[in-house]
Amino acid sequence: MSAGVLLYLWNEWRIQLLVLLSFALQVFLLVFGEIRRRSSSTVLRISLWSAYLLADSTAIYALGHMSIISEAAGEHQLMAFWAPFLLLHLGGPDNITAYSLEDNRLWLRHLQTLVVQALAAAYVLYKYMASSGTLLLLASISMFVVGLLKYAVRTWALKSASDYAPRCFHVFFLNKEVAGVEPISDEDILFLAHKYIYRLNFEEQIVRPIEVTWLYKLIEMELSLIYDILYTKAAVIYSWLINPAKRRLWRYSIGQYNLIHLTTRDRTKLRSRLARMIRIENWWNKLHFSGSFLGTNSLSMQDFKVLVVKAVLKLNEPAGYIEYNARGTSSLRRRGAYKGFKFASWSVDVDFDLSILVWHIATDMYIQESDIEHDEQRRYAEAIRVLSNYMIFLLVVKPNILPCPAKSSISQGSNKRKSLCMTCSIEISPYTKRRTEGVRLLLAELESQVMPNPRNRHNGDVCIQMATGLARELLAMQLSGRDKLEMIFEVWVEMMLYGADDCSRESHARELSNGGEFITIVWCLSKRLKGYKLEHDVPSSPSMDMMKTGLDESGTSHPPSSDV
Repeated sequence: MSAGVLLYLWNEWRIQLLVLLSFALQVFLLVFGEIRRRSSSTVLRISLWSAYLLADSTAIYALGHMSIISEAAGEHQLMAFWAPFLLLHLGGPDNITAYSLEDNRLWLRHLQTLVVQALAAAYVLYKYMASSGTLLLLASISMFVVGLLKYAVRTWALKSASDYAPRCFHVFFLNKEVAGVEPISDEDILFLAHKYIYRLNFEEQIVRPIEVTWLYKLIEMELSLIYDILYTKAAVIYSWLINPAKRRLWRYSIGQYNLIHLTTRDRTKLRSRLARMIRIENWWNKLHFSGSFLGTNSLSMQDFKVLVVKAVLKLNEPAGYIEYNARGTSSLRRRGAYKGFKFASWSVDVDFDLSILVWHIATDMYIQESDIEHDEQRRYAEAIRVLSNYMIFLLVVKPNILPCPAKSSISQGSNKRKSLCMTCSIEISPYTKRRTEGVRLLLAELESQVMPNPRNRHNGDVCIQMATGLARELLAMQLSGRDKLEMIFEVWVEMMLYGADDCSRESHARELSNGGEFITIVWCLSKRLKGYKLEHDVPSSPSMDMMKTGLDESGTSHPPSSDV
């Protein structure tokens, strides 16, 4: 009986239901399509992907159904209006024309669909024109024109994005022509972002400091504009109505994943046992042990950004440019920590994924065993942990944004690297819950072991053992605690820049649709800061908001203050 009722309702109300479903999908895309630029939620991505695919299919099916039904025209006088309305739906909302970069490459398919569906809508309009009143007929014709234009705009936006995608990240050099030292408004920053987004070369030289907050905001807005061009109709319509400067933002969080925290977990818990039993332990570990850094009481997000800018500017010295293939070598050599330290020099010359793993473990060991007393050193130590955990997060959760060797070793997985990662994931103690205890147990376990040859890269145990050797070398270096922490932080920044510069530009563009990644912002920032040197440091404050950077007229750098 119920099946018969459902069949009756479908036969009598199918067109109305399809139109309502199509409308609901458009509303969903309109509301949530804008959120994805600052969110990496898996639920949101799946929902948007489903709605994006279903929206076009529903509208096309409804239009096709209207063109073949044989009911009396008088029973459906609104049919002439619904058909152009569905054509309008095919145009889609302005804030999401493409779900992924591949959708932009299908613009020819959308052009073909535009022609076919426009003819179908015109046929339905002609078929039911006689039974429609004059006002309804005028409204239907108006809707048909609007729908046709909207779908054409979507197709053109897809073509424009397809043409723009290959060069969207090719050049990021900061233009330096804005005069004055007054705080720059959001509107000015947005204007600069619009002005420079299509520039391919900038020749002017800067003559004044730039506030770090302004510089980050400029990069974030430019990346958001790239998102608009690749995934929305912005390249065609250019219409932002409500406070555009404040909505062009990334997701303001930095992914975190700590291997030692993972390996010292309690694997006897029910959830861990169930994940192992049904063979989804890797997926469960990624989901459960991935976190986000949003700022803490001792290290705000602004503090962290300032420290990164400071490290990038130091990497510019003395040559005035960054060696993106250095991977930490420059920072070690600057402080005499490369030659004579076999584990330190080895750790930045091996495969990139192994280098990240070794420095990640060694970083935790060093911070745990060193004496950190001053607030500034604690801030650096926490920033190092954030950056270390972030690189592991990218290696484990988002390997596609790292260079090809790291991608193939983690996602496709050679036997050697699988063995290495399993070794790094050994369980030190099933009842150890604190990372501090895990580090101490790891050090104690390896204290009596003989260190193998650093060049022996085929032994899975080499990762943890080399990390221990590196941690010992860091502890033994004749540098002040502050200098060692700065060096370690700069090594991590160099690694991040290498990973960002050596991967494909398309990988960065893809991540913009998932809220963006901090590695993309820092990479673009380093391109903008090419030729800059550290002009001066301002004494640290809790937020370090006043730190500025720049280049004086002579092009020389001033020595940094000891306060930062």
